[in-house]
Amino acid sequence: MQRQFKHPIFVYLRKHNCPQCSNLLEKVTYSRTVNINSSEGRFFDFSETDTSVRGDVLFVWDEFRCSKCGKHFSVDSLFLLEKEKKKRRKQEKWASRKQNN
Repeated sequence: MQRQFKHPIFVYLRKHNCPQCSNLLEKVTYSRTVNINSSEGRFFDFSETDTSVRGDVLFVWDEFRCSKCGKHFSVDSLFLLEKEKKKRRKQEKWASRKQNN
């Protein structure tokens, strides 16, 4: 089994709202069994598994889901969206300060 943790503080210690409808997102755990030699295997990282693995590996990861609009967000995509939103707010804040001075 390969458990993938991406941005654990972001995932487990913070609440997130849906970028589409602003509803509170829920964390959902997904899993998939992937054969190392399959065409699907190229999308998964086998580097952290035992090097002698041949055959099937169970991958487990978290994503976010909106119960209102049904959208799904990977941890990486939501992390980048929120980072960009924060950056935009900072820029707007500095722009408004410059206009007031």
